[in-house]
Amino acid sequence: MRGRIDENTEKYLFEIIFHKTYWTHLHKCQTDFTNNISTKFNAKTANKCADKWLDKELQFAITDETTFIISLGADVRKWVQKWEKENGKGIALINLPHPSGQNNAIWYRSEKIGMDVINRTEADIHKLVDICADLSGDVRQ
Repeated sequence: MRGRIDENTEKYLFEIIFHKTYWTHLHKCQTDFTNNISTKFNAKTANKCADKWLDKELQFAITDETTFIISLGADVRKWVQKWEKENGKGIALINLPHPSGQNNAIWYRSEKIGMDVINRTEADIHKLVDICADLSGDVRQ
């Protein structure tokens, strides 16, 4: 973040993300399309499972004080965007790449990744920092 995140910023980011954030997953069911137990990710199964369980979980977990949802990965982003559109909660959506090694090219700004992806990721990180700054009472720009 090149100078954007100082010690104070880091402190409130960690406070909010690790102590005031509800964490969950898109893929809640460990079954593949044949109903056999599997830990292998299958996007179609994950979305069916999220439609059944994650929708209810978010309806329960989100309150008037909820300010943002962070999605990690393309499958989650698509599901959450659709869910937010259908449920109209008006919550800020922050979409980041999944932190797996497959996305290192984005995190290290590799030239093989389009600048639009890198810029979009950076913009969402800035949005997260700004929201957390507002929540912490930090009025710096």
